[in-house]
Amino acid sequence: MSGLVGVFCVKQNREFRPRIEELKLMELMETNFTGCPICQTNVETVRNSIFGILYEMVNDPGIRAQFRKKRLCYKHAYLLVQVLEESRFLGHLGISIILKDIVDHVRFPRPVKRIKERSRSFKCYFCELEDDANRRHVSIFANMMSHSAIGKMYMDSTSILCIV
Repeated sequence: MSGLVGVFCVKQNREFRPRIEELKLMELMETNFTGCPICQTNVETVRNSIFGILYEMVNDPGIRAQFRKKRLCYKHAYLLVQVLEESRFLGHLGISIILKDIVDHVRFPRPVKRIKERSRSFKCYFCELEDDANRRHVSIFANMMSHSAIGKMYMDSTSILCIV
């Protein structure tokens, strides 16, 4: 990244020293990323979490308990498969252990009505992580926009903000 470490903001008459998450958002804007920098950062947060879990936390009892309790939604199961395909050195043992643990503890509700209700409000472990990341990244982005130089950087970029 060129020139982002000490952006001087004329309006506030003080220097803006970005933190790690702010740097990622600024990098996306500086490289003319055409999507939403907040959504992209949220996806990267979830992907990094998936990678970390598969790499070193498969046998963590707390993580396994969270997966037993919250399971996986289709969106994040697909993302998990993508991470596995991109990082073949992880192998399939870790995900096999997690999925077997989930299947061994599944209790299927009897009435069909309850299944439909659950499918509408179902949030998996990674859905909750993504929601938390989204709240944090929106707050960080809003704070960044209060600095005139960062606001100008955003206005000059091809990045957009989505409604999500």
